[in-house]
Formats: sequence, structure tokens, C-alpha cells
Amino acid sequence: MATGTITYAAGRYQGVWWIDPLDPGERIVARIDAVKAHSDGRLTARLDVTAHTRRGDLELYIGSLNVVSLRTRTSIAKELTKRFPLEHWRWDQILEDLCRHVIRRELRTERANVLALREPTEPDYLVYPLVLDRLPTLWYGPGAAGKTMAGLYIALIVQNGLSFRGKRVKQTNVLYCDWEVDRVEAERRISYLARGLAEERHCEIALPYYRRCVLSIADEASEIAMDLAEHKIGLLIVDSAAAACGGNIQADETAITYFAALRKICAETSAASITLTHVTKAERRDAKQKRLPLGSVMFENQPRMTWEIRTNELEGEDRLLNFFCRKSNQKTPEPFGLRFCFGDDLIQVIETMPEEPSSEEQLARDYIIEELAKGPMTLRELAQATETPINSLKVILYRLKKRGIVTRIRHGTWALLEHRYGDEV
Repeated sequence: MATGTITYAAGRYQGVWWIDPLDPGERIVARIDAVKAHSDGRLTARLDVTAHTRRGDLELYIGSLNVVSLRTRTSIAKELTKRFPLEHWRWDQILEDLCRHVIRRELRTERANVLALREPTEPDYLVYPLVLDRLPTLWYGPGAAGKTMAGLYIALIVQNGLSFRGKRVKQTNVLYCDWEVDRVEAERRISYLARGLAEERHCEIALPYYRRCVLSIADEASEIAMDLAEHKIGLLIVDSAAAACGGNIQADETAITYFAALRKICAETSAASITLTHVTKAERRDAKQKRLPLGSVMFENQPRMTWEIRTNELEGEDRLLNFFCRKSNQKTPEPFGLRFCFGDDLIQVIETMPEEPSSEEQLARDYIIEELAKGPMTLRELAQATETPINSLKVILYRLKKRGIVTRIRHGTWALLEHRYGDEV
């Protein structure tokens, strides 16, 4: 019977079995990560098996595994026996021991206990009043509304423990998980903000951790959890939900899977999280009317706090981001504004009072940019998608072209330009 050690850390299970008890270098190492529970009872994962020998390391197996399937384990054990026969142990028993450990941990539930009385307290904030500590927060707004810019700014505030709206922020490491652009573009954007903060606060500015993501958050959960554990991350920022979900964002199951993965990731360090996402098309004609985050209603229900971001264009290239709290389990925080002032090589941020978007044209402009962020469109397609008359649409497009936000790539077809500082475009 196989006897070894099985450990768990940051979403990864690792078993070690010594081939020769007198030689620690001779061992079998089997790892299981990317564990995912399915509604049909399957518990899938990635299995990686390596034999460490005097002759070198032999990669024996890497592939998917249904942890609860005896048939799958038996099939893999037979294949491993062909590739690397063991003199004293059986591969089926090694896999049985490892999978049993995974099942017990992944499917365990908490026993019932009586609740305890606590003194009345305010909710814990990581960044007051914008980000709850240890819990998920969601920000949503139209495409190119400035969500990425705001997310990077808050990442710098938390990474450096700087004050925000007159209150000191507890310093903790930040991980920015990016499904939108790449590292070069993220570094370009955050450099403008970091230089602005350094000039304003008269201090050196440390940058957050960054991870370029490709697969869905559920598929990358184990690796992201290891990043959180290794770097002691206290704030995780996801940009943005539609890409991170890896499925139909309108489906309840997709949203539930997303927040289950987020909860599992953040449990490694009790990290807070910010999810950035877009708005629905419904109810968007009234500038005073509450809008909802894009996707399933679960994107409104699952976060403990949600903020809607609306943008006002100011003189020059300056931009005012207005934050309106749309959900809070405690007292609803007052709205506030952040004015982003663009210089030649920096962006400075000024805290200010919020303003509702001032005109129907400005709302229409937001939705035009949001639609063009998906790809080039004809005038007719834009008019139908944004419910904007053709004549009004032409006026707005030419104004956006003059400001370097859109361009006409051929007759009647328009597309977004990557403008100077970028932001979800």
C-alpha cells in the first residue's frame, strides 16, 4: 500500500511517495490543481505526475482527471504502470489516496454552531467607502467610462497605504488580474497614475502585482490562489467580468461559477476583491435612472457592495468619474467624484463632488463608445444598437473623431482609436 505525504497549499494538492526510503531524491510527486465542481456531480481537476530519479526527472503524466470517477483513476493508473512500473507500490493506490484527500477537502461542509452576539460596529472597509474588506465589491459602467483607470488608481492607493478621501488606507499587496489588455499596456497606463501620485504625495510609489489572464477565472483559480498566497495579496482586482467568466454572462450558472471561483481564490488570504464590468442596455435613456450591471441578476445579488460609475467630459482631456453606490448591506455611502487631470507624462487625481451626466448626448456618446469597443460598426448598426437617430449619431461621431476617440475606417463604418492614455478601448 502506498504511504507518503499529501499537502495542500493555495489551491494545489501535492503528494510525495518515496521510491527508495533510503534515498530522498528517489520519489514520485503527484499534483492536483484547477479543481472544479460541476452540477452533475463531477469534480474535475488537472493531474501532473513526475518521477524524480537519479537519472533525472521523468514527466509521466499531465492531463485532466475526474477525481470522483473510479474508472478514470483506474485507466490512468494502468497507463502509469506501463510508463513507470513500481516495485513495491501500486499506482491505483497512489491515485486513490490523493483523490480521497481532494474529495474530503473540496466537498467538506461546516458543522452547525450557535451564532454569537457582537457589539454594533461599522462594516470593515479596505478603502472607505469604496471597497469592503474581505468581501466582493463590484464596479460597473459603460465601456470607456474610466473603470480601468479608477481600478489602477485604487490599486496604487492600497499598495502604498495612502489616504483616500481623508482616511488612511491599510497597506496590503494588490494583484491586478487583467483579461482586457496586456502587461505593456497596463504598465503604460499605471505609469501615468504613479507619476501623478508621486508628485502629489511627495513619496516613492510602489506598483501592484499584475497577472495577464487568458482562461476563465474558474480555470485559472488555482494559479491565481497561489499568487495570492505567495505574495500575501489583500486586494484582488478583476478586469473585467465578461471575459473572466469565460461563458454566457447572462446565464445565472455562469455568474454563480464566477463568484464561487472568486470566493475560493480570496479565501487563501481573506482578500477583498473588486470586479469591473459593464452596464445593461435596459433603462439607459434616463440620466437619473439607476442602471444595472451587465449579465445575470446574480452580478447584482452576489457582491456585498456595488458602485455605478458615470463619466463627465470636462475641458481639455480631463475626465470626471462619478461614483454612485447602488447596493450596500449597511448604510449607503454618499456619492463622490474623482477628477482625472491629464498632463504630458502623468495623470493627477482630485477628489471632488459628483455630477450626474448633464445631457442626453453625453449618455448617447457613452453607449456609442461601448458598442464600438466590441468592434467596427456601420452607422445603421450603431443607430440600432444605441437607439440613436442617424443625424444625431453623425454629429456625435464627428465630435468624437475630433477628440481622437473614434475614426472612420471606410465609408459609413466607424471604429475606436486607442487614444493617448487608453482605458478599455
